[in-house]
Amino acid sequence: HFLTDLREGFAWLYSSRGLFQLTILATFFNFFSTIFGTFLVFYSAELLHGNALVYASLLAASVAGSGIGALLVGLLRAVRYAGKAWVLPYGVASAGCVLLLTSFPSVFLAVPLNFLLGLCGGFAGTAWLTAAQLLVPSEMQGRYFGIDGLGSWVILPLGTILGGLLVATMGVGNTYLLAGAGWMLAGLLFLVPRALWRLGYPPEPLPEGRGVVEHGATA
Repeated sequence: HFLTDLREGFAWLYSSRGLFQLTILATFFNFFSTIFGTFLVFYSAELLHGNALVYASLLAASVAGSGIGALLVGLLRAVRYAGKAWVLPYGVASAGCVLLLTSFPSVFLAVPLNFLLGLCGGFAGTAWLTAAQLLVPSEMQGRYFGIDGLGSWVILPLGTILGGLLVATMGVGNTYLLAGAGWMLAGLLFLVPRALWRLGYPPEPLPEGRGVVEHGATA
């Protein structure tokens, strides 16, 4: 029964192209965000020359931003354009914040940028989760969220280990630049797939009357 559920879950997710592309993209985004988050304390100490209060301020700003970003989903009705709300904030905007943090290391800039990073992540994650609850059939949700979690989080140990090796060999500044550039590239590349771009609830009609996007797939 477990293998059957797993097979059916993979088959359903693959057929739901928008959600499938989101899961693949989440693997890249989570990889780079793990490198950033894990070694933020090194960034605070080495590039900002800060103490424990500086590091705590960066974390507090990120958490505050995440909470506010989640609340903005309902206000901005982001579920209608959940794919765009995922790629642009969690991809392009977040990567840009990391590149700015590294290029212009300053406590006065780092605090609002960490707030913006948290806001983008909270907004993107809540928009996706809300849309998925509406788009994924009830009987498939357990399998979908399980497979999505496996696909998007399995990369995290590698991000931690590789990030540690990079920080040890080339420093936290260069590591952040490399992570930010990779993050930005992934975000820009995934602006191309139309299924993810159209993902939302209610499903967006396709051009030229070819149907609608249902559950992340075309019908």
